[in-house]
Amino acid sequence: NEEEAPASREWRDFVSLLVAVGGVKGTLAVVAAALCGVSAFGDVGSTTVGDVAIGLALAAPTAGLDAFAMGVDWTAKAEAAEAKRDAAAATADGDGAAMQTQNTPKGGVLDDYIEPLARYQIEETMANPCKSQPWWMDVSVAATARVADEMLERAVVLSLGAKWIVDRAVEAGVEPYDAETPSKIAVVAVACAVLEFRLRRGRKA
Repeated sequence: NEEEAPASREWRDFVSLLVAVGGVKGTLAVVAAALCGVSAFGDVGSTTVGDVAIGLALAAPTAGLDAFAMGVDWTAKAEAAEAKRDAAAATADGDGAAMQTQNTPKGGVLDDYIEPLARYQIEETMANPCKSQPWWMDVSVAATARVADEMLERAVVLSLGAKWIVDRAVEAGVEPYDAETPSKIAVVAVACAVLEFRLRRGRKA
């Protein structure tokens, strides 16, 4: 049925995205965790309300900035600012340079950031593979990708890294309890350094 073709194609694309963003990493995390004797979900079972509160507090600034960048129609604001500049330029051409200073609107605090924010918003929207799909599909794909990333990178890679450092410390004569917290700090520091290196290399490229 030709009328059902677009819906079927949309569902096929949705399932393909779920597999691409979550299936591969999630499966790898589960297999690696099973082989290495760690949990693919980390310490989720022992998470307390305080842990959740700390996580939300740390994530709130980034979430707020993202909402600010993506929740406002910066493209419309950039077009309005361009129209004001064009009107001011036309007034200056008609009445002379002396009128330009009087008629040029004074910029607000965010005026210098409107065009960069508009470009960022357009780039992020175009890069979203779910931009033409319903919002709940977008949320599902984003949530699946995040869970899979956390399972592989945090629950498996960081846990195994910390476990390896603890084992090396114990071999050197350190008590396991004394080595546990420093090992976690060390592996997170290494992960942050690697991430920073990748970001800097991406900017140069």
